[in-house]
Amino acid sequence: MQLREDTEKMLKEKGQLCWHIIGKQRKIASLHSDSSTLNQTMELIQQEKISLSSKLIERRIFYIICASGYSTYYSKVAKDLSTKLQQQQDWVKSQKVSRQIEEHGLVKNKLDEQMTESEGNFSIENQLITDDVNNEAGNDLIVKLDLAKAKLDGIRQMKAKLVTDNGKIKKSIEQANCRANHFKVTCLLNFMHTSVCLFSSGHILQPELLEISTMTLEEKYKKLLSDKDRETEYLCSVQDHVEEIKVDTFFRLSFLFREMAFGCGANLYLSKASPNLDG
Repeated sequence: MQLREDTEKMLKEKGQLCWHIIGKQRKIASLHSDSSTLNQTMELIQQEKISLSSKLIERRIFYIICASGYSTYYSKVAKDLSTKLQQQQDWVKSQKVSRQIEEHGLVKNKLDEQMTESEGNFSIENQLITDDVNNEAGNDLIVKLDLAKAKLDGIRQMKAKLVTDNGKIKKSIEQANCRANHFKVTCLLNFMHTSVCLFSSGHILQPELLEISTMTLEEKYKKLLSDKDRETEYLCSVQDHVEEIKVDTFFRLSFLFREMAFGCGANLYLSKASPNLDG
């Protein structure tokens, strides 16, 4: 009887052990399934990470190419502006030299004509010395008046051309500023769009890339500002040169007009004194 009870008790304990073993096996199978799922998820995450890294590298390369392209373009614009300004300076210098040469030629021709006329009048008509002096003074006044008119016309033409060129330069500077602002805004919008896409997909933009992009934009913007300052400084120097030309022309014309007025007074005095000499 005792043996029978012990046997039943052992069978009962054996059944409980088998039940516990089956439960543990089920848990182990479930853990294996979860582990396989997690491994697949990790592989997918790794693939997504690699894909996003490659896209981010491509985007960075694209930004660098765009930035270098814009930098080359603005360098070309600045070089063209510098070339135009240099051509303008050369033209002003050449005009100044050519006008000085023309003035010397006109003065020489007028003096030769006056000498020829005075010699002819002296040999043919045998006029008085006072008449020769009056004719020479009148011819000098005519020459000086013609020279003053020629200078004034040339200065007016130079002033009009300088005003036109300055307007073109200001317009070019404004266009360059607009392009620079547009380039800055476009880069910022593209960068913000990329950041939003990365944040929406659950990834955080690396601080190193953010710092590099910001530094690149700041360097390009500072370079554009320095180009603008150089162009503005040169424009101011051109305007100062124009003002100097105006002041110099004013003093020259004032001197010529004073000489003309003095010459007219001398002619009146000689014309009044000539009857007394004849008497």
